[in-house]
Amino acid sequence: MVDLATEMSYHRAAKVLQSWVPGISVMTLWKQVQRVGEQERQSAKEKQELVFERGEVPPGERQVRELAVEADGVWVSVRREQEGDPRHVEIKLAVAYEGRTERGRLRGRKVVAGVMAPEDFWEQTMAMFGQTWDWCAVKRCWLGGDGCQ
Repeated sequence: MVDLATEMSYHRAAKVLQSWVPGISVMTLWKQVQRVGEQERQSAKEKQELVFERGEVPPGERQVRELAVEADGVWVSVRREQEGDPRHVEIKLAVAYEGRTERGRLRGRKVVAGVMAPEDFWEQTMAMFGQTWDWCAVKRCWLGGDGCQ
């Protein structure tokens, strides 16, 4: 249900799901996405705490000598729930990859996105990438971004 909502609008996803499960509403779908999103946020926060507060290095599955990491952000307008809430938020994006194919496609790609403070974003991103790649094996990490602070 949630996977379908990530591929199309809530209205379209609810319509598709109603052919199998009568009574699925847009609001039901939205609530499920919110529930799963909160679980993912908690999981990312726990991984961040394991690495950056407890000092536990995640057991990366892959060993590579070089890894490229690129990051950027995009500002989007948001609906304000109450007066004083921000009108815009930055969706931060990071991609790590092992190189490029002959056609320019990224090899071994992993993507992370989030709306949070920059420090939390980078810590959660590095903790998540650390589950894929063994940071101890990485000898050179290329970092790309525009105007990183």
